[in-house]
Amino acid sequence: MKKIYLVLAFLFFAVFSIQAITLGDQTLIPSDHWVYQELDILCLETGTVSFATSAPRTCGELKKYLSQIEIQKLSPQGIEIYNHLQDFFLQEHLGFQTGLVSAGFALDLALEGYFKSNENIDYIYPYQKKLPLVNIPFGFNLGNYATLASEVTVAQNIEAKKDSKNYVNLPLPLSKFDVNFPHNTYGSFGIMFSENTGINFRIARGFQSIGNT
Repeated sequence: MKKIYLVLAFLFFAVFSIQAITLGDQTLIPSDHWVYQELDILCLETGTVSFATSAPRTCGELKKYLSQIEIQKLSPQGIEIYNHLQDFFLQEHLGFQTGLVSAGFALDLALEGYFKSNENIDYIYPYQKKLPLVNIPFGFNLGNYATLASEVTVAQNIEAKKDSKNYVNLPLPLSKFDVNFPHNTYGSFGIMFSENTGINFRIARGFQSIGNT
């Protein structure tokens, strides 16, 4: 069995090389990402109608909206936000690539502890904001035409997160372990027919927002 794994690893690194890669145009930006708030600020400053009020949106779509912003109408603070967004979309990450196909992953570790001054209050830190102990997001891109992404998490289940006497994010005992992952996973496919016309189809599981609520 070890030999099989070694052969597979050798074949993988023989085909894929480690390179700096950027976000593919079909990558979905999560609905709670700061990108949407900053894009709204730019739209308000310039009087531009924002079409990014529902999320998630694709990276390519958001880049197109950003390109419609008239920079000369922005305040100095607005220009800083504009440059911040530009840097985000152009940011490079280490990944594996061969031809049109690229792949990448990350490892997030978060050990959290919570405290409340009065034990008699059934207050909890909002369960939606409690981070998993371990999160491993990964994805594959086929150029700017398709993105497949998912994650592996080690986290508490919803009942444990809502427990007012739960002070850490450790999924122990095992009855607290969340077996329903992944909570964020998708396949996103699209193509541009012209500079301003394209189509995207996605199938996904994850959080969605509609309107600025």
